[in-house]
Amino acid sequence: MKVMRLFTATLLVLIFTLNFFPLKAIAAENKVLTFTIGEDISITYSRMMYYVLEKLGYELTVLPQGTSVAMITANAGVADGVVQFGGGYEEQYPNLVMCKEPQTSVDFYTYTRKDLPYKDVKKWKDLSGKKVGHVVQKVYIINHLPKDAASVKQYADIPSMMQGLSSGEIDIAVFLHTDFGNDIYPSNVMFNSIVDSTPAFTYVNKKYADLVPKIDEVVRQMKLDGTIEKIKRNELKLNDSPNKIVLHISSYTGDMAWGDEMQRAIAAPYEAGQASEKYLISLDALRFGSDPFYKKNLVNSIQRSFVNKIPDVVVATDDEALEFVKQCYNTTFYNTPVVFGGINNYSPEKTKGFEDSFTGFGESLSVKQTVEQMLELYPDTENILVINDYSLSGENWRADIESQISSYSHRVNVFYNQNLPFAQLVELVKTLPENTLILKGFYYTDANNI
Repeated sequence: MKVMRLFTATLLVLIFTLNFFPLKAIAAENKVLTFTIGEDISITYSRMMYYVLEKLGYELTVLPQGTSVAMITANAGVADGVVQFGGGYEEQYPNLVMCKEPQTSVDFYTYTRKDLPYKDVKKWKDLSGKKVGHVVQKVYIINHLPKDAASVKQYADIPSMMQGLSSGEIDIAVFLHTDFGNDIYPSNVMFNSIVDSTPAFTYVNKKYADLVPKIDEVVRQMKLDGTIEKIKRNELKLNDSPNKIVLHISSYTGDMAWGDEMQRAIAAPYEAGQASEKYLISLDALRFGSDPFYKKNLVNSIQRSFVNKIPDVVVATDDEALEFVKQCYNTTFYNTPVVFGGINNYSPEKTKGFEDSFTGFGESLSVKQTVEQMLELYPDTENILVINDYSLSGENWRADIESQISSYSHRVNVFYNQNLPFAQLVELVKTLPENTLILKGFYYTDANNI
């Protein structure tokens, strides 16, 4: 009975509290806001928004999405706002309120092939009659393209669009350019013109409409005191941690001995007491290297996780990691030093355009010495089968081996494996003729990514 009376008394106290002290007295206001942002928009804009909301006492969670999905998500109230979007969408998305002070402006670039320079393309209407390409879900571009364009093709991302332009699928590519860093595109495409420049605004869901004038005031102050330019140049630290932030992008998972050695080498300088925060992102390129959506999800994850943690250095180990960092450098790592290592068949051409920010070392193979040893031990050798997988590293190993082994073509027949399932490769090896040696290069995955 005592327990029952105690429970009843406690319940009465709780009911009294709820009646006389409404929810806001027992539940703190939500201080974490989620803003969507276009997947190919620079993390710089998210950091601007992070700074703004921090000044207003809020934390920011970033949700990269396709542009149309980003607006729909915020309009539905699943997210609290949208970072960086053109003006004039309140009628289409009635639950969104546009902030009046633009954080910056954005340009819409056109690129074409060098054999087809369209010097007449200065405005949207000049795209009439042309084969145009753009990235999927770009609402502003879709709304401004002329109806009489010869054709319009949408691509998953800018790199695939540029490959389409290079191969002749389209004759002109149009996209939003963020003005951060150099762009690395196929050698036969070129910048053509700017067809539009427009202010970029922040939208908030109407449940946070009271924040609009406060956001505008903070943005105005950021322009006056130079904060926006500092964030653009990646010069403003967004947290109070004194630690150096090291972000290691590894091509492979930690179960590879080579990867473990690289991780230990990266950690060594900090074991003597240097305060640091080390983060590791594994691309698992041997399984997912050919999956563009996997890479896009990784970029989105980095943009969410590092919006307020600006790396002091990015370390890229092996070929896939270097290519990954290059592809998303402008939107994710702009103005951050990059150190690379273990690059096969390296030449300065592989980091052309990034010379001011990238440094590192390649990996050389002792192919000639190895073949000399093979032929010395087995002088009757007639054939050499070279085995590599078909990952990016495997292809680079093959190119390096081919360049070094060509001088032996008069002494032995050199041939290379096709991209086969492992079981079929084993059967191939069983049927090799006598006096055949195998030179194993880089082989960690088969045609089935196993």
